[in-house]
Parts: sequence; C-alpha cells; structure tokens
Amino acid sequence: MRKQRWIFGFLAAAMLFGLCGCMGQGGGTRLKPRLTVYLPNASLLGDYAPTLQKMVPEAELEFVVGRGSVDFYLLHQEKGELPDIMTLSGGLPMRDSVELNDHLMDLSGTETASSFYDTYLENLRDSEGNVYWLPAGGNANGIIANTDLFEQYGIPLPTDYESFAAACEAFAQEGIQPYTSDYKYPYTCLYTLEGWAIPTLISRQGVEWRREYERGGTDRLEEAVWRPVFDRFARFLEDSRMGEAEIERGFTATLEDFTAGKIPMVRGMASELSSYSQHVNCVLLPYFGGTEEDNWLLTTPRFYVALNGALEGEKRELALRVLDAMFSLEGYQALTAGEYIYLLPFHRGVKAALPDAMQNLAPVIEQNHLYILMSCTPLQMAAQEAVWGMLRGELDAQGAYERMDASLADPPADQETAAVLEKGYPVSFDQEAGNQAGSAIANTLRDISGCQVLLAPSFLCTGSLFAGEYTEQQLNDTMQAGGNRIYSGSFTGREIRELARLAVEGYGIYSDPFSNQTLPLASGCTLVVLRDEEGYHLEDVLLDGTPLDDEAVYSLALVDLPAGFQPLAEAALGEGYEGRFTATEDYARTLWVEYLKEGNQPLEPTPYIALR
Repeated sequence: MRKQRWIFGFLAAAMLFGLCGCMGQGGGTRLKPRLTVYLPNASLLGDYAPTLQKMVPEAELEFVVGRGSVDFYLLHQEKGELPDIMTLSGGLPMRDSVELNDHLMDLSGTETASSFYDTYLENLRDSEGNVYWLPAGGNANGIIANTDLFEQYGIPLPTDYESFAAACEAFAQEGIQPYTSDYKYPYTCLYTLEGWAIPTLISRQGVEWRREYERGGTDRLEEAVWRPVFDRFARFLEDSRMGEAEIERGFTATLEDFTAGKIPMVRGMASELSSYSQHVNCVLLPYFGGTEEDNWLLTTPRFYVALNGALEGEKRELALRVLDAMFSLEGYQALTAGEYIYLLPFHRGVKAALPDAMQNLAPVIEQNHLYILMSCTPLQMAAQEAVWGMLRGELDAQGAYERMDASLADPPADQETAAVLEKGYPVSFDQEAGNQAGSAIANTLRDISGCQVLLAPSFLCTGSLFAGEYTEQQLNDTMQAGGNRIYSGSFTGREIRELARLAVEGYGIYSDPFSNQTLPLASGCTLVVLRDEEGYHLEDVLLDGTPLDDEAVYSLALVDLPAGFQPLAEAALGEGYEGRFTATEDYARTLWVEYLKEGNQPLEPTPYIALR
C-alpha cells in the first residue's frame, strides 16, 4: 500500500508540475528569478536566511554556505559562476580584493550604503571613492575566560595586563596552562599579534602605515610601528606559557579543552560566548593594556556583503532589495539571534542594547576602544611565519619582526597543483537530481567510510566542483571545515528512517531545511520527500528502489559537525547513542582532500532526492 500511495502521489505531482509548466509558457504564471546567495556560516541558515527569503518573496533565494575568502570567489569568477550575492567573513582583505572588485557592483550610491556612519564607510572606499563591500555588524574579539576555574582556584579575573600576567602565573603554579588558542590557522596568528599591540598600531605612525599598506603603497613593515609589536607579543607568549604544541592546535581541540575545564583562557569571539556558556560559565575580556583605561577590543565584521557587478534588470533590482533586507532592523534581529546576540551594528536605524554578558566591557566600548582588524592573505601568512617561529623558540622579537618583514616583501609562490578533476558538477539544486556537487562528495565519503548509507547536511559542500586543476587550498575550500567527522555504525531500517526524517523535517537547530537547496545530502539511498505549504515531509527511504526493512540492519555514516550530529543522533536514537557510533580520527574534509591528492576522482553523483 505504501508503494501504491507513493506512485499515485508521484503521478499527481507530475501532472501538477506539467500544468504549472504550461501555465508558465502561456504567461499565466512564471518561475521566480533565482538569486544565489553565498553565506559564510551554516548557523545563518537558522534565522537569517529564512528571514531574507520572507522579506523578498519575489525572488527564489538559493543559499549556499561557501568559504569566506577572496580566492574562493576568484575561482568561481574564473569558472563563470560568481554568485549574485556573496559574503566575506572576518576582516576585509582590501589588498586581496582589488582583483575581485572589478567584477563587483559599486554600492557607494545605494540607499543601503547611505545608512552607514560616514567615518566607517570612509575606510571601505577605494582610491576612486567606490564601495564594494558593506559590513554586517561587528564581532568583538578578545579573551574568553572560564569564570568557574577562576573561582575554583581563588584567582581574580584580570583587569589589566599585570593582573593578566599574575593570573597566568597563578594557574601555572597549579599545573594548568593558563591560555591557548588555535595557532594552526594564519588568521589566529594575526588576530593575537594585532590584538596585543593595538595601542602601538593606533599611533599616528601606525595609522599612516596601515593606510599606505592597504592601498598597495608598501610591502614592508614600518620598524618604528612593528618592532614594539613583537616586543609586546614576546612578553605575552612568555606569560601565557605557550610553545610549539600550539602550532598544531585547531579550533575544535581548543573548544573541547576549554569546555572540559582544562584551560581557563582562550582567544575568542563574542559570538562564541553562547556556545561556550552551554558548558561553563564564561565572560569576554579585552586585550589588556597597562591600565584599565588602555584596554581594547579587536573587532571584525560578522561578514561583508557584495553584489555581482554583472547583475542587470530585474535580478539587479531584486539583489538590491535583498541587500536592503540584510541591513534592515528585521534582518539585524535575525542576524543577532542565538550566538550572535553580541553583534554591534555599524549603521544607522538599528539600536542595539549591550547584552548582559558584555556589560563588563561597557567602559571599553564607551571609550570607543574598538580596533578594526587589518587583514589580508599576505599579512596573515607573514604573521604566521613570525608567530610560529616565536612559538618554536627559534625567533626572538627582533628575529620575528625581520621574518615577517621579509615575508611581506617576498610573498610565497603560488601553490602547486595538488589534483586535477576530470569532471565538474553544479551545486544548484535540481528537482530531479538534487545537488550534484554535494552528491559527488557524499558518494565519495560513503565509499571512504565503507557504509551502505550516508547522510549529511547540505552545507557540507561549499559550491560547484569545477573541472580542472586544484591547489591544495582550493581542494580544502570545496568542503566545510570546523570539525566535520564521519560517524559510522550499524542501525535498523526503522532507526535510519527516523534519522532521515529528522534531517528532512528538522529537529530544532540551524540546519533545519527551509528550501530545496537546504535539504540534506544522502548517498546509497533515495529520500522520498513531499513538500507542501507546511514544509518538508519524509515519505520513505529507498535502497535500490525498495523501502528499507524496518528490522534489517544496515551500516550508516553521518557526516556533520558535533553540534549537528549530537542533537540529531540523540533525538532519533535516545540516550546511549554515543556508544553506537565510531568517529573517524581525521576530519571528513581531510579524508576528502587526501583521497583526491592520491589521484582519485570524485565518485559520480547520483539522484538521492525524489521531491514531490
């Protein structure tokens, strides 16, 4: 009977689809214009993306969680797939973006740009006065402190640098490393290098050097500005007891150690307070100066937004409407839901009260001690060389300054080709085939896992896979990072169907599907999904065209971040689910990249969604 109902449903849907198609050809109805919107983070699929779709119903917004770098978009532009609306996370790399700006829309004359405070907008203009990127709220960066550990050991929270050093010494005496961060990444090296030296960088000489560097006027460090930066950073490394082990430390390891109570202080963003506070009581502290009046916060926009310069006609007008929605009060309220309640607006029309968790930073904010991150790829890579040399004990302050200066003057050569993809697959959702790029990745990971069935969120795939040569960095950019692992085990057909149902219909987290593009990826099976005015409903899970046997046992792999995997598995399987899964030691992205570097090709995509 189930199969009979499915066939009748399919025939009815096919007739309806054909009728709608005829109506479109006859002028009675037409398909909405599609706009591709690339977001920097999967959490924005929770409240922000659905709000934008609701505010601009005239367009079909196809949301993809991409990679927030200029190089990522340059590759898409070269392949003829530059998104209609794109975002860059963190600091805007003005030097990096010059080449990309030629393909972007000048936003300086738009109503949206006019809503920004002039003092901030001036920093975004190029030499001709054009503005290509607009910032979506400031994310404060400083030190996240586990107040439970401070109370447990009777150590006062620091208020200036000397009390910070004293707290580090006190924790060290207890055998606890007082501070750490994810120095595996170039951006962290630059974040902390700048953060601890803000008073030097905001000096007259520091401001002049920054302006000249960001406009391409110099490729060298100004010694009077940067030599003191490294003196201060050397003192910080010594007081915090960090060393070579930090070079291999990533974000997930830092998060796990901090929430487990092993480390009292880590570098962190205000937006991370929500997730950290679910495990421990914590507070955001500034980068400390000599006195409380010298404390500063490093700020990075949550993301920057740009529009494709090739847009014209109706699509251009709709894209500008989406841009307006992104910076409206309703858009800001959606953007600051959940972990981003700590975002500070950069434009008029949005009045945001300081959250309770940041009340301790009110004096810093009132003094306008908010330094905006300076960042670009050459600067990050040069900072990484210098900071890693100091962490290894190979460089003192003078040597680190000389290393970073030399690296900027002589940037590394382009990366070599790491793999060649023979075929390309699009990321756009197809009614009959689903997301082909996502399917190719899912099929490959299922093959690596050795499981019969695989499920993964849509944002696992960051965009289309292009035929041609890839550097290792470009391979990494094809898939989301952040701790994705393959969790595998053996489960009954009934249990797999329940996991798939929650993945399709939602289970109360950011990855709940609200559009075709955000439906989960699957491999080794077909998800039969019904869409109606209430949302998505799983009708069945087919293996080789046959519904899963409720009592039979199948091998299953789930690919996701811990924040997605854990609530999904618990909701579907109940307590004790942890013991039924085995997680890969390597991240899923690492396994994918190494597979391709070994000369293998992605497995062909297969239809994994029967959407009616």
